[in-house]
Amino acid sequence: MVSNGYVVVGGGTSSDVRSLNQNLPNSSRPNNVLAPFWTDLNPAAAGGVRIAYLTDDVDTWIVIDWEGVKEYRTANTASFQIWIGIDGDTHSGEDISYAYGTIQGNGDLGLLTVGAENKFGNRGGNYYYNGAGSLPANGTQLRVTGTPGVPGGTHVLSFSAKGILVGDWTNYATMTSDQFQGTSIAPMSGKVLP
Repeated sequence: MVSNGYVVVGGGTSSDVRSLNQNLPNSSRPNNVLAPFWTDLNPAAAGGVRIAYLTDDVDTWIVIDWEGVKEYRTANTASFQIWIGIDGDTHSGEDISYAYGTIQGNGDLGLLTVGAENKFGNRGGNYYYNGAGSLPANGTQLRVTGTPGVPGGTHVLSFSAKGILVGDWTNYATMTSDQFQGTSIAPMSGKVLP
């Protein structure tokens, strides 16, 4: 959770704290961002930032609240929240929304991102970015949704092997990418004959 109006889902490091907003998606850190009002904010000068659980005994949310937080270089303040539904409640799945109270400006010096991106910084989008799009106002509610992934294309990798010893063999090809999580492993077996 960053005072500048965004969170890094799954946690981050000090290098994920940025006052200058980004056009999303963006492969530069921070990634895995939920940004209801990413601009240079200064809660030490006015307002507060809080996080809590909220439940109605059916659904449970993590609520991150920026209340009356002052922009760094202006007297404008902004009030907004992120609501993140907890998996396992009645409405599990895509249950992330942004809710807005009083918004007095359009971001510090007009620099503002309202959007979200994935952990790789290669998918996501903006609802508003530095004057383009719709600026949220008091009462605006936005829902963060995603499009399920589709299988990618196929790529054939070729190789040649020379058998030195007679017998069975198995070779494992591994692949990593910033396009998916983990390592893909494909085995290939054969037999060297005399």
